Amino acid sequence: MEFTAENLSPEIAERERCAAMAEAQAMEFERNKMYPIARAMRALARRIKESTLSRDFDARTASRDIGRAAV
Repeated sequence: MEFTAENLSPEIAERERCAAMAEAQAMEFERNKMYPIARAMRALARRIKESTLSRDFDARTASRDIGRAAV
């Protein structure tokens, strides 16, 4: 079964969204020839995708935090 945003829990969907934001930032840094930062953002995206959700994970603040860290 393929997972889509419709059948994922909100926390997993938010984690995937944050990973996608980090990957988009990596592409932007790469486009601006800021390769070390692009590599770091790709590593962050991988860590987000591979991470497990902790009990204190707050989906309401996760995307704001990743957006702030990426800028």
